[in-house]
Amino acid sequence: MSSSTSDSPSQLRLALRDGGRVLLVSLSEIDFVEASGNYVEVNVGSSKYLHRETMREFAERLPSDRFARVHRSTIVNLDRIRKLHVIDRGEYEIELENGMRFDCNLSYTELKTLIEGGGGG
Repeated sequence: MSSSTSDSPSQLRLALRDGGRVLLVSLSEIDFVEASGNYVEVNVGSSKYLHRETMREFAERLPSDRFARVHRSTIVNLDRIRKLHVIDRGEYEIELENGMRFDCNLSYTELKTLIEGGGGG
């Protein structure tokens, strides 16, 4: 993911195709992103947008101080994390404000640093 810029995530927007339209979505509105082959599914509230871009390409466009790739197929908006559930020794599941849960490949220390505003590399 890209390093933090002087623009706040609420000011940055992505253009996402939706049928015959192109929607401008503020990064701060994105809850999570999931991989779907050579596409990503961008989840904004109750809406989902299929965007033609690989997970790696999409992740590189997001500010690392606001978004984290917590699994090979999942990126979450750090502001949406509500809870961390311990699954097993060193394994965690992330729960978002909307109740969605995702496996996490990051350590507790990495998660804590990201959540507390340390950003990623």
